[in-house]
Amino acid sequence: MQFNTSCFLTFIILIISIKSYTQNIDLKSYRWENRMIVIVSKDSKDNLYIKQLQEFSQPAKAFKERKIKVLDVQKNRVREISFENNKTEIGPWKNETILYDTYASKKSPFKVILIGLDGGRKKTVKNKVFTKDLLFTLIDGMPMRKAELKRN
Repeated sequence: MQFNTSCFLTFIILIISIKSYTQNIDLKSYRWENRMIVIVSKDSKDNLYIKQLQEFSQPAKAFKERKIKVLDVQKNRVREISFENNKTEIGPWKNETILYDTYASKKSPFKVILIGLDGGRKKTVKNKVFTKDLLFTLIDGMPMRKAELKRN
């Protein structure tokens, strides 16, 4: 009986460890706090992916002012890129497949999605770089952004 209890406890601890290691990211947790950019790519060797990260690497202040955070989503992993203290901060990779399964498609292996403060999808750019100029123009034209600018 002692052996069965100890095996059961070991099994439970293993399940809890695996669950905490594979963290699901819920976009709803960003709603009303941040506008989200979801970059979806099969892997980090994709040329468009590399160009996209370069495009969004600066200026951090402009991203912060617009409450933008980036989720870098690949086949089996995801990481958050945020813009704090006038610099770009890249978080650690987390094992995650749900976002890739949700947003990836065979027709468009690379895409960038803008999600507004309300959680709605505002723009999807497929198989090309989503420029900062287009991003900022779209956001600055949104009613909530206009209201933010009036308050400040």
